[in-house]
Amino acid sequence: NKELEVDLTEMQEILVFGLGNKQDFGIPLMLINRLEEFTQDDINYVGERPIVKYGNKPMPLINLAQFLNLESKDTLLKSDKISIIVVKIREEIIGLVVDHIKDIALLEDDITTKNADRSGILGSCFIGDKTVTVVDLYEIVNASLDLNHDPDEGKESFRPLAGKKILAVDDSVFFRKMVEDVLVDNGAEVILANDGVDGLKKISLSPT
Repeated sequence: NKELEVDLTEMQEILVFGLGNKQDFGIPLMLINRLEEFTQDDINYVGERPIVKYGNKPMPLINLAQFLNLESKDTLLKSDKISIIVVKIREEIIGLVVDHIKDIALLEDDITTKNADRSGILGSCFIGDKTVTVVDLYEIVNASLDLNHDPDEGKESFRPLAGKKILAVDDSVFFRKMVEDVLVDNGAEVILANDGVDGLKKISLSPT
């Protein structure tokens, strides 16, 4: 299936970007909608929440460096040009503020989740000889914004997998986490397994 092959390739690609402490950070490419750049004049505020006009709608901004406690000052005030990673979660468009975009790299090894030292960090991996810290996009967005409400309650398109139970099997902790986040975000109940034997066991134990 060609479409499936494209999706699997995107799952192995990481967008690498810089934050305030000069480390390399990454987000799986499959979770990214677009890359944009705004100026200080584009920034507005609703209370303390920075937003920009994106298309015909307001797009809330999340400052990743601040969320991860990497710096005390607001990145939005440091530069005339602001790099934004645009993502779409639960039909909501959200902008992630970063210092600068670096590269797109192919993930050759699994991501180690043992090194996550704070909320919003999924784990780390090596790309070449450099360590890249992979952020947990869903955790960051859910902690920063209230997306638990359904603006289109009753519309099937909002949660197309609602009411479905799905078994996800992969030997990679990172990819199981990614698949789980996407499926749960679309309304599914997810059962995770690390191999086929584990999957069959969990199917037998799970009520239909």
